[in-house]
Amino acid sequence: MLFRSKANLNPDDTGVDLITKAFHNRNGKLKIPSCETSSEEEGFFHILRGIVMFHRNAKGHREGSIDKKRALQIVQYIDYLIDMIESATIR
Repeated sequence: MLFRSKANLNPDDTGVDLITKAFHNRNGKLKIPSCETSSEEEGFFHILRGIVMFHRNAKGHREGSIDKKRALQIVQYIDYLIDMIESATIR
């Protein structure tokens, strides 16, 4: 994962644990430079946590389909989050 190596995290860290170790607003290893306050950092952390818990887990563990329009909306938002993650610096 993109930020796993940036934060020097263990390959065994996955899912919400990985997100927490990397981006938790109090003790995560990475910081998003555009976040100026702890509450903004906390918000970004919860967005990533929610993506994993809602989109990744639900779509990855259960069968089902998603329509093209919805898939494109999700992918576009995740592309934005990837840009933010790429800007992350070590705390």
